[in-house]
Amino acid sequence: MNKKINFMRLLKTASLKAHQKLGIDEEYHFVSSILDKNGQIKLRFDLNTLDNSITQIQLDDEIRHSEFSEIRIDYRYLYGLLTTVYHWNNAEVGSQYFTNRYPLNNFKRKVQGYLNFLALA
Repeated sequence: MNKKINFMRLLKTASLKAHQKLGIDEEYHFVSSILDKNGQIKLRFDLNTLDNSITQIQLDDEIRHSEFSEIRIDYRYLYGLLTTVYHWNNAEVGSQYFTNRYPLNNFKRKVQGYLNFLALA
């Protein structure tokens, strides 16, 4: 994985823009599990849509939120999504990343739509 990519900074900037465009008035968490080119998790970040906070979490930490989505994604693809080389909707339709929702039946259209605005531009 490229150590020069500052995912914390990219995610913070992108989450601020997403919140400006599509403010969500409830707490929901996206846990980004960033994979290296061999498919191993190398970094994990927790994004809170209510206050746009981003925290790095340890690889073995248990997630204790009552509702959240874990996104498992290759670091190169995440970089492309955050810098608008790719678009979240195309990535979702094309199964370019994996999402696990907890609990399983917690699909929320507005929260899912937040990802479409999670980018720097």
